[in-house]
Amino acid sequence: MASRKNSDSEEDINDPQDDLDEDSIVEHDEATGEDDALDVSKATKKEKKKEREIAEKVDANQEMGKVGTKSNWYFFILFGIVVLAIALIIFAPSWFGNDQRQKTMDELHEENLLGKLPPEQGYLYNGFSFVKFGDGWYTRFIRQGTDLQYNVQLRYGPRDVLHVPVEGNISSLFKYNATYITFDPTEENLSHVALAAADLSTSLYNILNVTPVAACMKNETNGCRNRPIITCKDPHPTIAIVQASTPSVTIIGNCVIVQGREFGLLEAVDRLLLAWFNIMP
Repeated sequence: MASRKNSDSEEDINDPQDDLDEDSIVEHDEATGEDDALDVSKATKKEKKKEREIAEKVDANQEMGKVGTKSNWYFFILFGIVVLAIALIIFAPSWFGNDQRQKTMDELHEENLLGKLPPEQGYLYNGFSFVKFGDGWYTRFIRQGTDLQYNVQLRYGPRDVLHVPVEGNISSLFKYNATYITFDPTEENLSHVALAAADLSTSLYNILNVTPVAACMKNETNGCRNRPIITCKDPHPTIAIVQASTPSVTIIGNCVIVQGREFGLLEAVDRLLLAWFNIMP
């Protein structure tokens, strides 16, 4: 009997342990299930986050692709404009005809001699061809006693200076190989005086083979301190530039007086040169 009781007691003692173990297993399983669920949830969040990151990268790449496409279009448009501009520069003369290109001086003179130029662009005066080229008038001149032909540039053509009178012997100066060009340094507004002196000096030296020498009528400025003081009263060949209201050219002995004001003074200079070239009387 005792032996049975002990056996029963052991069974009784073992049963709670078994129950405890079963409960522990259940609780462990439940805990393990919760952990597994938590792990699944975390994994799902990570996957979703990774999916969002991938989607964002795809969107960014798509946007960059759009920007790149626009940039490519801008590049091709700009490249096309540059190519078109170069083509226009190279092929425009052949597309629009030879009349659009700049004609040479000789071509203009030839057309002028054939009467193909309008009067404002070219005309004949005493057998000389005058053509407008840029801002000036040009003619061809052969210096007397030589075979040298010069392309002469003037500010005005003969028709523009018909109103400027010339008095005296125009050829008296050419027995000398040099001449003074003098002016009054105390006058105001000397810019046109300087232009007149430059125009005279250029033609005298380059075409008429006469050396110009700069001079002053008065020694009252720093610019005239080291220059010859010359007036028409001196016996030397002289060209005196004088500012006056009416343009004119007057020759008295060895002195040529060129007078006028501003552009009128430049008209008087060209009138004198045209007389020296034997184009106008």
